[in-house]
Amino acid sequence: SLLNICLEKKYAGKTEFIKEEFYLCREMTKRNILKSENDPFIDPALIRNMALSAIQNREFDWLNELLKNKADELQPDIRSNLYNLINAAIFFEKKEFSASLELLSKIKDKGDQLKINIYSLKLKLYYELNDYEEMKFTEDSFRHYIKNSKYISQRTKTFNSDFLKIYTGITHI
Repeated sequence: SLLNICLEKKYAGKTEFIKEEFYLCREMTKRNILKSENDPFIDPALIRNMALSAIQNREFDWLNELLKNKADELQPDIRSNLYNLINAAIFFEKKEFSASLELLSKIKDKGDQLKINIYSLKLKLYYELNDYEEMKFTEDSFRHYIKNSKYISQRTKTFNSDFLKIYTGITHI
């Protein structure tokens, strides 16, 4: 899809696709084309990527409206987890770090992609809060999770391992 192409370009460092990606998210929402034809629910990866795009573009009001208007179209068993993760990311961007950590602590029954998002966000939070003990513990846990998980792709493992190398380089100066 066009959204996936934007994601690929963005992850390749082409920052001009950040705005393009968000434009596509808005259009998909406006045209109500967020679900597959035979699926009553929006794909959790899609809503998460849309949320991250909105956050990168600082479109918090739009994102809150999306969550409010599409809540019933999210799978009931993961609805509150997605809501807490997305709002934790918003609080992080607004530099409300304690509120962000509090929401992360409410996430239950974490799937593999949620775990990755939680680890990444926690590392950024602990860095901002200068909590070196939690930072080191979370970094180590994340590294082991990536290495041992049988449920995440090699590409995801590589991407997150690279993130950890950079993170370790920055935090262990």
